[in-house]
Amino acid sequence: MNVLLGYEIGTGRKVEIPVLHMVVTGQTQQSGKTTTLEALIRRSGLRAVTFVTKRAEGAFTRAPRIPAYFRERADWEFVVSLLEATMRAKMKFEHPWIMRACRGAKTLKQVQANLEEGQRKATRGLDESIYLALSMYLAKVVPAIEQMPYSSELKLEPGVNVMDLSSYASEVQALVISSVLERIYERERKTISLIPEAWEFIPEGRNSPVKRAAEALIRKGGSSENHMWIDSQDLAGVDKKITRSCSVWIMGVQRQALEVKRSLEAIPAGLQTPKPADIMQLGRGEFFASFGRELHQVYVQPAWLDDHPERAIRYAKEELPACFVAPPDGWERAEPAGKPRKKPAAKPDVNTIVDVNGEVEMKDAIEELAYLKLHDYVTHAWAIELLQVKSPETFVDLIIRLLKELKQRRSGLLEGTDPGDVARAQAAPDVDAIVAKVIARLQDSGEIPALNVSAKKPEITVTVQRKLIDLDGSTLKGRLAQMVAGGWFDEAKTGHSAYNELQRRGFATAKPNVYRELDALANWGFVTKEPSGGFLAVAGMKINLREMEAE
Repeated sequence: MNVLLGYEIGTGRKVEIPVLHMVVTGQTQQSGKTTTLEALIRRSGLRAVTFVTKRAEGAFTRAPRIPAYFRERADWEFVVSLLEATMRAKMKFEHPWIMRACRGAKTLKQVQANLEEGQRKATRGLDESIYLALSMYLAKVVPAIEQMPYSSELKLEPGVNVMDLSSYASEVQALVISSVLERIYERERKTISLIPEAWEFIPEGRNSPVKRAAEALIRKGGSSENHMWIDSQDLAGVDKKITRSCSVWIMGVQRQALEVKRSLEAIPAGLQTPKPADIMQLGRGEFFASFGRELHQVYVQPAWLDDHPERAIRYAKEELPACFVAPPDGWERAEPAGKPRKKPAAKPDVNTIVDVNGEVEMKDAIEELAYLKLHDYVTHAWAIELLQVKSPETFVDLIIRLLKELKQRRSGLLEGTDPGDVARAQAAPDVDAIVAKVIARLQDSGEIPALNVSAKKPEITVTVQRKLIDLDGSTLKGRLAQMVAGGWFDEAKTGHSAYNELQRRGFATAKPNVYRELDALANWGFVTKEPSGGFLAVAGMKINLREMEAE
């Protein structure tokens, strides 16, 4: 399921994101995280539950409030997580005392009573001290639970459902949030759980009741289409096991250098990473959206613009002042005098036109490259580099270099362990044919002079004399030669892959020997050592194999 996020800044193109586990970051009151989340939930049509944890919080003010849901638990793992959240430190050696206190208990109040009894009966000073400390920590939580009006049923309406926990201590807030997450995981479907202040409730380096429930939901909830959306001003204190499971990242403005760095590190390798200044200069409602192999700078369409998307599009295209996308009370104000929003430098758009020497259009020539993606093998950096060429000859040189890179990437994916990568590599188009077709279009185009690639290159004639080498198939070098002759090295293969293949064929040897013999075959001209670290059979190399009967 995809949902409209907004429109790409500069072009106004629609950007949709998949409804999956998601992280939304950005400075509070400056980025527009809450407006973004409200809009996504509304357009998704799904149910969602979120929590107000701070007094005078302005988030989700129009959404219906529902009573706090709480389910009592007294197992020792839960109590440990609660005590760690209360102490804001990791438990070290107190587990045995906690286990004894939880034995037979049904409620936290019974656990506290067992701790007090253990303190009275203790015969050692250490036991008495530990029971006293644990009892005092629980004393902060148990009375608050007894005074809290809560429901034993969780009833969620369509749209956003808000639990206002702002009047409770953070320990009690954590108990309620964990109870809701557990209930959603166990019984609900197609429900979004929105976790605010993630640094507090799913902290890095220590336990908490919310963290335990969140791990279960984020790892196993996808099968029931239950997704978790994490709202955090920064990523410094959020548990990385949770954030690593999120497939969609919406990153807003950050001012602090370390937070900017963390935002940039969240963008997958291979995409054109924004500069730190790009993160620092984002406006309200402007985000970098990263999902799959895509990265877009987006103006998020707020919910109040769902009936006026043209305003959001014009704002994304830098054509409309901010007052025309503000909440409805500002729509009727006149457009301010002076210049509209300052437009950034024009962004290259290879879907529209490629301009060579300021006048030559190569749009038709690169259409066969399918926006230079070819099943995710080519980064956007290739598009930028091709846009900057100054002659058709340079364009062809880059295409040929692209072809080599594609072959290396495809070979690496075929040898990988990820079934998805292998499937995409197997389904990839014939890159040789595509590149040949692109060059042919350039040569046949009436828009540019005829291009004779070979005539542009100096020719050197070299006479190569090959010596005949007899190799015994029972030796390592002989076995590798057989693999070269059989086409196994027609695509670049690493020495490690060759070692595994030899093992599969029943030939035992040490891995360093494989690398040494492959280097020897490279010196003799049978294979080449590629920049990727693999070995590739030399095209046109003739290898004769003679079969001899064993004595």
